[in-house]
Amino acid sequence: MFIKLYASIARFRFPVAGACCLSLLMLFMSADAVTQTLTSTATATDEKQPPRKTPLGTQVAPEIAAPLLRALANPEPASEVLQRTGTALTSQLLTSKDMVGEGTVTVYTAGGPVTFAVTLVQNGEHGSQRILLKQPDGKLWDGKAEHLAPGGRQALEFLQAQHARGMRQLLDSAKRDATIADNGIKNASHILTVRETNGDATQYVLDSATLRLTGFQFVRGQSRDSVGNVSPTLHSYALADVRNADGVATPFHVEHVVNGVKQEELQLTKVRYNAAPTSAPVARPTGK
Repeated sequence: MFIKLYASIARFRFPVAGACCLSLLMLFMSADAVTQTLTSTATATDEKQPPRKTPLGTQVAPEIAAPLLRALANPEPASEVLQRTGTALTSQLLTSKDMVGEGTVTVYTAGGPVTFAVTLVQNGEHGSQRILLKQPDGKLWDGKAEHLAPGGRQALEFLQAQHARGMRQLLDSAKRDATIADNGIKNASHILTVRETNGDATQYVLDSATLRLTGFQFVRGQSRDSVGNVSPTLHSYALADVRNADGVATPFHVEHVVNGVKQEELQLTKVRYNAAPTSAPVARPTGK
């Protein structure tokens, strides 16, 4: 490019034109220098932050992974991406099925793990979820925040977040005017990044063969390490232990990890679809 530019400068005979071309050349050279500096900085950061393993596979440090969630290359209308990947076919199944799931949710605290029995009641038509939480003392929670046992609020937030950000949230992207970047297939997983109109982004990981959701992750807030370095906080959710429940392939295990550290996990033991609603106090906490 520079050789052609020098040749162009040589053909100009007027001083003003020559000066303009020289200024343009210096601008290109400065931009190239800046690009090299940024590349060197990124390389140095990579060397300081070794990859780590999470339920979604080997992950790089959050400050390196965050740009993947912020930058969407060639964003497309959600409906077009969903039709191309085939995930839209799952929409009819989700919206026609009510679900009742029973199991336990475990919260990992500084004082050790705390386990609650839980029943999840999901409405397929409206996409809503009710959480019926049994506390460690064996009593059903009455819906009052002040009566929650330690770890109870964290358990409720986790259960709501894993539902609110799951497959239905991906399938309903077009209704929210969200944009999707198709990040292609890597290690037998199809990766999609959804950006909401408010700028929030979630990266979804689907099995490339079955198009089942195997995990998702998003950046929320910042973390400070022991030496004072600040980096984005990466939340990762992994869905596993897929079983057939009333003809529907359903993940019975969900795990939430923050910057590589496990926070909570859900283990279902029984799932029924199109089941009769359960009457009990309802928890509708704010999701993570």
